[in-house]
Amino acid sequence: MAFADDGTPLRLAAFWDGTRLEATGKLPFDADLEDLGLDAPGPALQIAEIDARSAAFLDIAEDGLDALRALEEGSFNLADASDLGGTPSVTLAGVARTPIEEQVARNALEDYDATLTITLLDDGAPPVFALSFNATTGAALTGKLPDGLGTSEFADALGIAAVETDVIEGLVGDADGLAEDIAALATWLPKVENLTLEYDGRRWTNFAITPLPGVNVGPIWAFDRR
Repeated sequence: MAFADDGTPLRLAAFWDGTRLEATGKLPFDADLEDLGLDAPGPALQIAEIDARSAAFLDIAEDGLDALRALEEGSFNLADASDLGGTPSVTLAGVARTPIEEQVARNALEDYDATLTITLLDDGAPPVFALSFNATTGAALTGKLPDGLGTSEFADALGIAAVETDVIEGLVGDADGLAEDIAALATWLPKVENLTLEYDGRRWTNFAITPLPGVNVGPIWAFDRR
């Protein structure tokens, strides 16, 4: 005897790569795939053939998929256990760009007993970095750069081929105007023996220079007032 529905519990497994969402499982009879942002049903994603509604299943599915899309990549799994008198199993795992996106994902599932495992590309700490320059050894960077200012942009602004680095290229912070500030130092590098400065996440600090003999560095101190 053939049955229209195989009788297996409702379930959903979704995978997100940052651009495309793929899903497998079995959804309730009244599921609207368009509302869920899922493709048409097929062998991997089925709709129950009987009116097997789960009061919370679709709500959890919708919120879980919203949480998943907040991540750079990840997976979401939902398994119904109402037929056994249990609560749904809800898990989300993936990578978030910053704590902001992580919180979006957590907020989407805060009303459920969900297990979330989220790692961060950027921990959200402010971008704080230091530049040092020596006429013999060249330029070096340490710390964390703000979003939009990478090591190559830093070297370009200084007018040098490369910068020795031990830095994190951050995904938070505002780099607006920093490249121009750095470029203002470029004309002075051939005139100094040593130069150091720091950026505290808001402004430049601890600016210090050792000029080459005979160089008037008076104009460069204007940088210290930025």
